[in-house]
Amino acid sequence: VKVLDFGLAKAMDPPGASSANAMNSPTLSMHATQAGIILGTAAYMSPEQARGSAVDKRADVWAFGVVLYEMLAGAQLFEGLTVSDTLAAVLRADPDWSKLPADTPVAIRRVLRRCLEKDPKRRARDIGDVRLELDEAPVAETSRAGAPRRVGAWLVALALVGGTLMAAFGALAGWVARAPAAAESVAFKVDTASSRRPDSFAISPDGRQLAFTALDKDGQERLWLRPLASADARVVSGTEGAVLPFWSPDSRKIAFFTPGELKRIDLAGGAAQTICKTTGNPFGGTWNDQQVILFGHTNSGILRVPAGGGEPHTVTTPEGGHRHLWPVFMPDGRHFMYSDTPQGVVDGRLLWRALDTAEEHVVRTMSSKAFISSTGLLLFRLNGPIVAQPFDALRGTVSGEPVQVAPDTMQTLAETALSVSAAGVLAHRAGQAGAVAQLSWMDREGKTLTTVGAPADYRNPSLDAAGERVVANTVDSADVWLLDGRRGTTSRLTFDPAVDSDAIFSPDGRWVAFYSARQPPGLYRKASSGAGADELIAATGVATFPRDWSPDGLFLLFDSGADGSMWALPMEGDRKPFRYPPSQASGPQVGMGHFSPDAKWVAYASSETGRQEVFVQDFPATGAKFQVSITGGREPRWRSDGRELYFLAADGRMMAVEVERTPAFRLGVPTPLFQTRLNLLTTPARRYGVSADGKRFLMNVPLGAGGMGEVYRARDTKLNRDVAIKVLLPAVANDPDRLARFSREAQVPASLRAS
Repeated sequence: VKVLDFGLAKAMDPPGASSANAMNSPTLSMHATQAGIILGTAAYMSPEQARGSAVDKRADVWAFGVVLYEMLAGAQLFEGLTVSDTLAAVLRADPDWSKLPADTPVAIRRVLRRCLEKDPKRRARDIGDVRLELDEAPVAETSRAGAPRRVGAWLVALALVGGTLMAAFGALAGWVARAPAAAESVAFKVDTASSRRPDSFAISPDGRQLAFTALDKDGQERLWLRPLASADARVVSGTEGAVLPFWSPDSRKIAFFTPGELKRIDLAGGAAQTICKTTGNPFGGTWNDQQVILFGHTNSGILRVPAGGGEPHTVTTPEGGHRHLWPVFMPDGRHFMYSDTPQGVVDGRLLWRALDTAEEHVVRTMSSKAFISSTGLLLFRLNGPIVAQPFDALRGTVSGEPVQVAPDTMQTLAETALSVSAAGVLAHRAGQAGAVAQLSWMDREGKTLTTVGAPADYRNPSLDAAGERVVANTVDSADVWLLDGRRGTTSRLTFDPAVDSDAIFSPDGRWVAFYSARQPPGLYRKASSGAGADELIAATGVATFPRDWSPDGLFLLFDSGADGSMWALPMEGDRKPFRYPPSQASGPQVGMGHFSPDAKWVAYASSETGRQEVFVQDFPATGAKFQVSITGGREPRWRSDGRELYFLAADGRMMAVEVERTPAFRLGVPTPLFQTRLNLLTTPARRYGVSADGKRFLMNVPLGAGGMGEVYRARDTKLNRDVAIKVLLPAVANDPDRLARFSREAQVPASLRAS
């Protein structure tokens, strides 16, 4: 029941008028601009309002408590012959709890006491918290079917039969019956621990639980579970390295990615189970009622795998350097939508496709992952805010115009911090993704020594040979930036409107090579001083990412975004690139190469064993090859004397391996140095640098704890009436009394009511 009081617009009674009932006294509003004048209806004023003190939304929580008390007791809470007497009662008198019906649930009594605390510091701070407490608290008695009832349903029944309420607000009820129903909205914030992936969370389909990944006290990224009706989150054991969770349709299981694997865990108990092996970087998953899972992966398109486990099979195949990301099943379980995004470019398309045929079409252009709700809405990020647009899931088409339903939401390239449940609950992480990390020098024990540059969301930082300058991208910029540690300056190095990324220094530090999506797409270089124009090195036509420049300056290693292969580009002669190693023409993903100081060896990562491991092979390749990592590894780096090699283990630990090159090449046993807090499941393939002597590591360290922003139940009133009806119906469909009342008040057509 929503009670609207327009008394602030009414003048005080003229002189001589009588006010027999102080409860219905007009709002005190005359001379409202004068200091010390109070505003409001006396019987519903909070104590701080009655004193003329500053007020906030907790005054409305108090007023709600007064109305709820009077609904239950059938009597006025604060009585007085005059307005002054009423205000005195508000300030001094305590509610007479004995007037409440004997069968008033304990949860209701608790809510009333929280709302009617005279000290605003002890009062419920937000009406959204009150709403959740009402919805979630069980009532002692049971329904005729024997199932426990909820306080929310009990209150609805009370409102329907409350004769006292109808008598007091008869005129208002007549107005409400003619007014269109507004969509209900509850918002609150959920705090999370610091995470390497601010977009790594998911609302359960029933809208009751939030799964997210965050760093534990030991620096491990793990899965956490937070019921929305609780203030506490718990770590889900056995989920080390988890990222990008998504739910089963029944909200009982959660799937998630770890380096090299897709796993699932049953919340009722049991250990995490491996669904399948994966390669590359994951980009979202979705689970249908037929127990089919779809997930997106770098260079692999959309893959399909049984939820119980098995071999993944390709459903879509990206072309021309595009990426297929963020699949989402339609309610029929046969169709799905996904994002088709060019590598290195923010703008993309949302495609709608059948699971068992090649039927496919474009829904709309979009630079965000998108979700649908059972209410017929497509929700996505549009230039900052989250918007909703009417969506026909059976045909995969949109209609009307997008309407804002939530404020600015975090976006990092294709990674939108957004999740939507079928029950109409939206979760997003508000704000910008900019200052979320700090480039920091650390010693071999992981202790911070100094920082480089200002906090930002840096991507692919690369050191020069002297360890004094860094080139990197930031999420909010499409250009390459140079951070000079000697001078303490940060300056933009490239200025083309197209995306420029993955920059590296030449061995002598004079040049910076980078990929650019400009025309023609390919590898470019520019003087590190910033002087002169950008020079095309190789027109590759697809996204290609520089990884290392040989110490002699003769070769440049780069990864291909088209098929996950690694190539070497001669910097002299015809500059015709060739695959390295030559045996990787198809199959495993190979990349992240790094030359040894004598340019005779290349350390790189390959998925040929079924997961990413670090290998060393001679250059040019003649067949001499050694496996470096044992239980997973990536992003190798050489020490400047070639006697030690570093890489990131699957769990994010920094590892070191001793290397002997004479009389024969020999590797020692990998030894852990320290646990990093790097994000291992994102597109960037350079997350750290090493000083020449191997005593310092340049790390991209996450900053602070990231709040989840606001979680919205249903939508706001900016949606038009038809959309609001579609939004609200699922929320009441399982409650016959509530559905009947809603149908009457919203004037739902008979055809829609039946469906």
